[in-house]
Parts: sequence; structure tokens; C-alpha cells
Amino acid sequence: MFKFRMQHIKVDQFAILEEKLPTTPIQLETSLGLGANKEHRMITAQLKVTFSSESNILMVLMVSCLFEIHPDTWNELSNEGKTIIPKNELAHLAMHTFGTVRGILFCKTEGTNYQQLILPPTNVESMIKEPLVIE
Repeated sequence: MFKFRMQHIKVDQFAILEEKLPTTPIQLETSLGLGANKEHRMITAQLKVTFSSESNILMVLMVSCLFEIHPDTWNELSNEGKTIIPKNELAHLAMHTFGTVRGILFCKTEGTNYQQLILPPTNVESMIKEPLVIE
């Protein structure tokens, strides 16, 4: 069993760059970054969400979630000086990050015309191409 806890949430960037939402279709772009701190058994998942129109970026939100991995789990995944976090476990952490970003997006846009923008369900497994190898 993969044991962890979300230790910290940080809004790295939030900006509404256009006052009004356009009448044209709005595109959503997401990017996920993963990092690690071996000394503290931490995995960071950083999600950047960009809403844009045909010609302008409308809003940017970037959030980092810091996950502390339980010592027993970390030791199970470690061998010969390397710790390998499998893709499915990374996807699990990424799903928690996406949910956190959804909540932050709602709170940051509440009472504005941007409140109608949502972060739809996303197949995070397809965003993770390989396990995270920590040396």
C-alpha cells in the first residue's frame, strides 16, 4: 500500500489577465511537473492551468502540492540507492493535485465572471509517461 500525506499546498501563480470572458470558445491547457526530495521523502506535483481565447491568455493558475511519503512505503520503493515511484502512484498524487486545483480555482474566481470556468475530469495517467526515478 502506498502511504502518503499531503503536507503542503502552495499557489505559485494566479492571474486573471482579461477583465471579461470572450464570446469565442475558451481553450484549456494543463501541464504537470513532478519532483522529489529524497532526504525528506517528498514528492512535489505542480499543475499549471491556462485558460485562453483565440488570441489572449485569460487566466493562469499554478499550484504545487507537496506529498510526504511514509517511511515504510519509501523503503519498499528503494533499492541500491535509487527510489522509484511507479506511474500509477504518481497518477494518484496527480489526481489529488487536480482536485486541489479545482477547489482553488473555485475559491479564486468565486463572484467573478470567471466562476463558470472549470477544470474538467482529466485522465492524469496519460500525462505521466514514466516512473519517477530518484537517485
